[in-house]
Amino acid sequence: HVGNMCSAPVICHGKAQATLYQPSFWYIGHFSRYIRPGAHQVLSSTSRDVLEVTSFLNVDGKLAVVVMNQSEDNIEFWLKIADEKGQLSAAKVSAPGRSI
Repeated sequence: HVGNMCSAPVICHGKAQATLYQPSFWYIGHFSRYIRPGAHQVLSSTSRDVLEVTSFLNVDGKLAVVVMNQSEDNIEFWLKIADEKGQLSAAKVSAPGRSI
C-alpha cells in the first residue's frame, strides 16, 4: 500500500508470502465471464434509487446486464428489454440485498 487509498483487486504481501484477493477481484472475474472482449456499452437505466445498472452488447449479439442493489433489502423489479424493432420483453426479477 502506497498511501493512495485505492483498493487493488489482488494484494501481495511479500514478507508474509501471502496473496490477498479482494472482493473486486471476484467481481471482475464474474463480469468478464459475461461481458466479452469487443462488447459495447448500451443505454440502460433504472427507476429505483437503490439499484445501479449497466448493460453491454457482446459481439455475438448477447446482452449482458449488471444490476447492483445498494440496499440491505431484497428488491424486486422488472427487467425490460427492447429488441431491434422496439418490441418490449419483460421479466420480473429480484436482487438480494447488497448484491451485484
